Amino acid sequence: METNKKMKMMSLDQLKDKHLGEVGTIERDKYEFDLKIEILGDMIKSVRKERHLT
Repeated sequence: METNKKMKMMSLDQLKDKHLGEVGTIERDKYEFDLKIEILGDMIKSVRKERHLT
């Protein structure tokens, strides 16, 4: 009972649109904002470690 189902290729933007909503929607904007804040926090933590401030 083998099935050969081909998977459809999707870009990252298409996946985001499908699961998070189109650009400009409240859910997508919140996701993008939260992601940027998390990346900024990681960058700050990295710089503090490099300069032995943590």
